[in-house]
Amino acid sequence: MPATSTHRAAVIVTRIALWALLPLVVVALLASSPAPVDAAYQNHLIAIFNNFTAGGGGGEEGPPPGEGPPGEGPPGEAPPPMPNCLYALGLGDHYPIINDQCVTMRWRPGQAWRFDPEIVDAYQPIRVGQHFCFSISDAVYGANATVVECPSDSTQVPNEAQWRVGTDGSNYWFRNLRTDLCLRGHDDMDAFTVETCSSDPFFMFKVKTF
Repeated sequence: MPATSTHRAAVIVTRIALWALLPLVVVALLASSPAPVDAAYQNHLIAIFNNFTAGGGGGEEGPPPGEGPPGEGPPGEAPPPMPNCLYALGLGDHYPIINDQCVTMRWRPGQAWRFDPEIVDAYQPIRVGQHFCFSISDAVYGANATVVECPSDSTQVPNEAQWRVGTDGSNYWFRNLRTDLCLRGHDDMDAFTVETCSSDPFFMFKVKTF
């Protein structure tokens, strides 16, 4: 009996000790859990504001000649435009940034841009992939948009990689910090370029966060 009583007492003491430790375990788990993702490191799709498509549209195509009547689709009417997004053609120095169909359900690395939309009118890097940043081939009119390896020293960022994100609350534009040049989309070519900033819709972009 004494041995049994001693055993029961030991079990009770052990349980009390475990219950006393439980809050500490919970706190430790919370401390080790991932912190909320900072806005600068969330993935964004950057979509062209007016959602243009590079090609026009025509009537529906009929069967081959001699096998039926011609197509009867309304001439000149294109299907609704698909959104186009900035897409880095490769994650390496000087790969071009082109427009490509937005793919929201399956991420491709070249579409996952990272920046903080809350930072307006101040320099910030616009990142893609692990080590690459948005840039242009030169800080001059007509230069192509590219990606380059992000500088490790923020005080040594070249002019062509310095960007200011502007917004009117719903649309965004991307201005080269020390020039009057802004990122512009095109409906007749794949590559993005920079041109003199204006209110043209091709300078306006939408941002979708995931």
